[in-house]
Amino acid sequence: MMQDLSSTCPQLGLERLCIDSSDSHRIFIGIGDGSHPASRSIEMGTIAGMNTANDAISPGSWFHGRIYEGGCSVSPDGTLFAYFATKYSGIKSGEVDYAWTAVSKLPWLTALALWPRSDTWGGGAKFVDNQTLMIDCPHWEELSTEDKLPKNFIVHPRWIGRNPPEQELPPTPKCTASFDGLHGVDRNGRAFEYRDGQLLRDGRLIIDLGAMLPDPQPSPDHAHMWHASGTNL
Repeated sequence: MMQDLSSTCPQLGLERLCIDSSDSHRIFIGIGDGSHPASRSIEMGTIAGMNTANDAISPGSWFHGRIYEGGCSVSPDGTLFAYFATKYSGIKSGEVDYAWTAVSKLPWLTALALWPRSDTWGGGAKFVDNQTLMIDCPHWEELSTEDKLPKNFIVHPRWIGRNPPEQELPPTPKCTASFDGLHGVDRNGRAFEYRDGQLLRDGRLIIDLGAMLPDPQPSPDHAHMWHASGTNL
C-alpha cells in the first residue's frame, strides 16, 4: 500500500542531496552516503533531488508538517529517503495517528513502506546500505509495517530506551561528505555553500530557495514503486 502523506526516480549511481526549504530560508541537506541530514526542521517545506555530478535539481514533494532531520537518512546510491515525520492536521492515512517513519523515492515523500508511531519517542532511521535500514524503536514496542517490502530489503529495529537489550547491528557507513548549514563538501570533495536562501557552487547559483512558492503536485507513478522496472515487490 502506497501512502502519500505529503499534501522521479533518480538515476542509479549518482549522488543526490535532499534539500528542504521554507519561506524563512532554512535548509537541511541529506547526502547520499547513508548520512543524517544536518540543521533544523520546518513547518512547510519541499524536498528536491540534486545530482551533484552536474548540479541538476529535480523538484519533489511539498510537505506541511514536521520532518525530523536528525531522523532522516538517504541511501548510499541516492535513490531512497528514510524519514521520521509528524503531521497534526490535514489529510492522513487511516493507520497513522500523527507520527510515522517511512521510506520513499527521492525527491518524493510517497511512502513505499510506512511504520506508524504512537508518539515521537524513536522513529529515526539510518541506512546501512542500499538494502538495509535501521529504525529506532523503544525496546518494549514492536516495529511493524503493513506494507510489503522487497525480499532483499532488510529492516532492523534499533532498540532505545532505558536498559535496552543487547543486540548486534550491522556497522553504519562513514560519511565522507559534510554540511554545517552554511558550507558543505560533497563526497567527491567539491565544495558548495548556502547563503541568503541560495545554494551556490563556486559562486554559481544552483537553486534559489527563497524564490520558491508552495506548489504541491501529485507524485509520479514511478514514485509508488520500489523498482525502476515498475514492479512493486
